[in-house]
Amino acid sequence: MNHSTYVFALLAVIVISCGQKNDSDKKTDSTSSTTVVSPDSSAQTPTLANKAILLWDGGIISQPSTKEGKWVASYQFGNTLMLTGKTEENSDDKRTYKEVTGPDGKTGWINEYLLLPNATIGAAVTNVILYKNPDVMSVSNDKIKPGDLLAVSAEDKGGFRQVFGKEKKIKGFINSLDKVSSTPIDLEVAVFYQKALAQKTPADQLKDLQAILDDPSNASSKFYSLVRSKVDELSDTETGDYDAPIPADTVAK
Repeated sequence: MNHSTYVFALLAVIVISCGQKNDSDKKTDSTSSTTVVSPDSSAQTPTLANKAILLWDGGIISQPSTKEGKWVASYQFGNTLMLTGKTEENSDDKRTYKEVTGPDGKTGWINEYLLLPNATIGAAVTNVILYKNPDVMSVSNDKIKPGDLLAVSAEDKGGFRQVFGKEKKIKGFINSLDKVSSTPIDLEVAVFYQKALAQKTPADQLKDLQAILDDPSNASSKFYSLVRSKVDELSDTETGDYDAPIPADTVAK
């Protein structure tokens, strides 16, 4: 091999080597880019499986223990709590605790008995038949009335959904989701309606119910007519549609 041929061959080897290195660099850059843009699972939109409805007025504590935990925040029946995925068994309390994050962003622990996971909150628009089990032959004696607030499980059991009322005073299954509303305005009016009925005297009930009607933003709610009917009922009671007693001094002797 003469000198010129040797130089040419050497240059060809160098060019080929450089090309292979560039291809390798491109593959490395491509792999690195894919890793960087991988979605962060913690930033994904929460699903119902990550949510739970609070069935009692209660709160969360700093530790999964009634003895060691300090009060963190208070919430109300129907509030949606986000499950963090952490669970702790406490042998002293004989309870299972779930770590949750409240609507105010605070995180703490709560007895799992107080929660209905994988659920939404709704309000009965009309009378709803309640079943003891997910079977049409197991009709319950308990009733779901218009305006009742319900935690509704997202788990479908042959066309039935499990439901709980406040403090599990209502519990069973329903098969008519179309009779339960979860729209914000309906939930808001239903909450005000239940709070008004919880007042101790008819006068106070009437006052709070009338306040619902006086707010024009509530007029679009499915429960507006229910509130009006209750106001009419209480108004008749308050005005006293009854025969007044005859004064004693007018009674013939």
